[in-house]
Amino acid sequence: MEIKNEKLRQISECYSDNLHIEKSKLSCNVEFTTMEDSVFNEVNLSGSFFQRGEMRGAEFEQMGMSNCIFRSTNMTRPDFNNVGMSGAMFRKSDMDRSDFENVGLINTIMSNCDLTGLKILNCKISDMTIDGYNVQELLEFYKNNHKGE
Repeated sequence: MEIKNEKLRQISECYSDNLHIEKSKLSCNVEFTTMEDSVFNEVNLSGSFFQRGEMRGAEFEQMGMSNCIFRSTNMTRPDFNNVGMSGAMFRKSDMDRSDFENVGLINTIMSNCDLTGLKILNCKISDMTIDGYNVQELLEFYKNNHKGE
């Protein structure tokens, strides 16, 4: 199934693996929907609400996803490339083996997450905190106090 140049408001109880959505605006509620291995390209999902869905292996390319809410959504192996995700919330959602490249996560909150094996490479971290501690300050302190070790 392919959706192109559409404006959708509600998607519920759909089962469309390998769905391709391009150049569309989806400011909508998506509930109880399976979209495994689907591709979203140049889609504006800003403000959308995803609940109890399956989006394993989904690819998100050149998109707006600011203020999206993902609740109880299985997103194992997603690929996010050139995606703006400012203010996005992921609640009780599985995002194992995620790949984020050129993604804006400004003011995004992660809480009660398993970050085992998380790698952060070449990222801006100004004002980033972990449990209330400024990460940039922690890294500078570590570098200054562990030279040559």
